[in-house]
Amino acid sequence: MPSKLSALYDFRAVAERPSRRARGAPVRRLAREVPLETPRFIQGVYSFEGQGLERPVPLRPAIGYTVPRDKRAQLIYLRAGNSSAELIYLLLVRDGQPMRYFPIGAKAAIHVPLVIVEDIHPESVLELSVGAPEGVRGLATIDIGLAEI
Repeated sequence: MPSKLSALYDFRAVAERPSRRARGAPVRRLAREVPLETPRFIQGVYSFEGQGLERPVPLRPAIGYTVPRDKRAQLIYLRAGNSSAELIYLLLVRDGQPMRYFPIGAKAAIHVPLVIVEDIHPESVLELSVGAPEGVRGLATIDIGLAEI
């Protein structure tokens, strides 16, 4: 004979209970969630030759991203590595104007999760350049995460 306690936790009895929904009533279904954000990534290994720390130049091949006209974007994070034996910096340019500087030490890597994000307006053009001492050659490993909203 089962005890009262075991009867309380008899899940078979719960599963056999009739539904509270009236017969013929429509079944409620959860609406499919539409993603509010679409992730976009700029990734790759790019070569550079420094023209001086005061003269940033585009990476080769050039990196660019244009925000769709019906969206806005936000820069979420940047990860980057520097193969050269000198300090370099990456410069994120928005519509021809400097937006963010990311210094990277010699033979080092960085991860920058951006806590303060700003909206990048529709049809804005983002480009990435590198500043390095004159004549310094190397490779930059880039991983940039953006969210289109």
